[in-house]
Amino acid sequence: MVKEAPDITEIRKPEDIQDKASKALTTLVNKIEKGELKAPSLFRDDKTIIPVNQATWGLLDAINAAPTLKDWTDNEGETAPTHKTTLSGNKGAILVSMKGEEDFTRDTLPLLWNKVKGMSDLTSDVLLACLAQWATTNEGNFNSPITITADAILDARGIKRIRKPGEPDKWQHGHRSEDRIEVGRAIAQLDSLWIELFNVETMPKGKGHKSSKLKVESRALNITARAIQQDFDGKNIFLAAHVTPGEWLKAYYDAGLRQMGILVRKALSYDPYRFKVEKDLTKYLAFHFKYNAGNQNEVISRKVKTLLEGINMAPDTRNPQRTRVRLEKALDQLQQDKVIKAWDYSTGRNSIDKTLPAKSWLGTWLEATIQITPPDDITAHYATLKHSPLSLNEADNETDKSNT
Repeated sequence: MVKEAPDITEIRKPEDIQDKASKALTTLVNKIEKGELKAPSLFRDDKTIIPVNQATWGLLDAINAAPTLKDWTDNEGETAPTHKTTLSGNKGAILVSMKGEEDFTRDTLPLLWNKVKGMSDLTSDVLLACLAQWATTNEGNFNSPITITADAILDARGIKRIRKPGEPDKWQHGHRSEDRIEVGRAIAQLDSLWIELFNVETMPKGKGHKSSKLKVESRALNITARAIQQDFDGKNIFLAAHVTPGEWLKAYYDAGLRQMGILVRKALSYDPYRFKVEKDLTKYLAFHFKYNAGNQNEVISRKVKTLLEGINMAPDTRNPQRTRVRLEKALDQLQQDKVIKAWDYSTGRNSIDKTLPAKSWLGTWLEATIQITPPDDITAHYATLKHSPLSLNEADNETDKSNT
């Protein structure tokens, strides 16, 4: 029987001790590849859990906006590149910065901006994979790291491993060096990412008590050790890392806020080129199915413009029909893949065209409401939990009043 790979005890500085951790990680990966150990899977029955608090959403929002630099600024060279997610009702903000070390200098700005522009869907996927691994194997433990491997992340993304004919079935090779290098690059990006919770309200002011707010700054992830292997060309191939969430997540736990939500495998395995809209919507819904359950609502009601803003999809003003067709196609795909149970316009899909003007209809369509129903198993899961809803940004916290 193949044993499951154990986690490795946390190892920190001095440097020679970190070298031992890297060697241990490398040995672990080699044993997994030979079939001597079984790598822990990120998913069970195509589902896993992740923290779905405002800070996690702020991190994903910043990463998703990075390719276009939307809402990113260095305040005219005075700060490191920073993205701000404002929470609804004056309930604070999430600031995400690319700065590596705590001390920032103007000389590093070009390098930092290049790192921001280099973030992609893979960066987002790696963040979620690390958080999922922590949540499923080490939740609540902020002292001992989890072990995340490049191959586990690539498996979760649906990338095929190297296979050679004539070998025993239990033998499994790793992934291509190029794919592992890309995961290592995403890990390096996350290692330079910092998050600040600025007066984030977790409990509103009530009778007999003040409002409760979080104020903390930390790295997004703490990478305490890496396993790197050189190939024949001298390239450094990323194999695995020791990871713990930053202090930002501990702040939620210290405040008594666990806030775990279900993430389905499709959030990572959808192809980021052919199914980018589906991928982004699946991540978006992982948060909003949970938040909606906290507000005792089953069906999510969102304006079209809110959904588009939530996945950083700008409407095509020259050809708005292209945007509409793409969004509706993505929702149909999610329903076919059972990511959602159903979706419709609040007026009915067959009736939506009657509500739109013959010309210049984009503005009216953006104000239309789409209703999305989660799968029955997700609805049943959240129905058994005690919720404490938290606010996301203004747009994502809206509810269609006409349908409540």
